[in-house]
Amino acid sequence: MRTEAKIPENAARMIAGEIKQAHASLDHALLRMLGLATSVIETSTVSALPAAASQPAIEATLDSLQTLAAGRSRFVDAHRAMVRVKGQSNLCETDLGCGFDNPLMMANRPVEVGAPADIAA
Repeated sequence: MRTEAKIPENAARMIAGEIKQAHASLDHALLRMLGLATSVIETSTVSALPAAASQPAIEATLDSLQTLAAGRSRFVDAHRAMVRVKGQSNLCETDLGCGFDNPLMMANRPVEVGAPADIAA
């Protein structure tokens, strides 16, 4: 038997702020890594480096970009899980700025309010 979680509103607002900051940080890191990949390729070209010399750096940079993108995906999953818990709590009607109408939550896999959350009975 599940019970409604009693989440302090100030704690939930702190989490909402952290979510926003983490999302912005992840996107910033992705943009910086894209810039680095572009710079590595452009520098390799203007330096007339043989393709084999620059290939490891290009591959490692793009692999890092992929890793960041995968991390962002897991962050979105974590955000969805937190929204599900909030939806089954005393704050289910409280807008914390990271709920169901947030574009982050609307893409591809919408949050299901009735989906089970990991709330101890």
